[in-house]
Amino acid sequence: MSLKYWTCWNFTWASMEHLKMLPYTPNLQTSLITTSIMGGYITYASIYYDKPIKIRIGDFRWKPNIFVAILGDFIFHHMPIILAIKDKKFTTFDKCSRNSIVPVLLWYSYINMFYINPHKFYNRNIDNLLWGGVFVYLIQGLIGHRYMIKN
Repeated sequence: MSLKYWTCWNFTWASMEHLKMLPYTPNLQTSLITTSIMGGYITYASIYYDKPIKIRIGDFRWKPNIFVAILGDFIFHHMPIILAIKDKKFTTFDKCSRNSIVPVLLWYSYINMFYINPHKFYNRNIDNLLWGGVFVYLIQGLIGHRYMIKN
């Protein structure tokens, strides 16, 4: 299933907001920023270093070439945040988005419950990726609360 990839969760969330099925929230904004940073890191680290990108969905396995990997990175990781900025939805960090970590923890629990070796998804240690994502969330939280305290 494609649910093992965080990008699918985030892209679905952003698409549902863009189609007006869900509201634009600080949680979604935080997720868009984190996915853009972490997705870009995973894609380009995989392209330029020792671990090529492999997409596995069921029995289907695919190794995209560099052009397709970069195009996919742009569409699935960066386009949602670009659309939010273009539509002027992207706001300052004036609201708390502490609940944005909940979907990430649900995803992490899902892949650890249903997959034998979740480290194979990204060819990286999934625990380190989770902590990297949490670190990005925390930085955004510190910036947001600093802004909230000032005002």
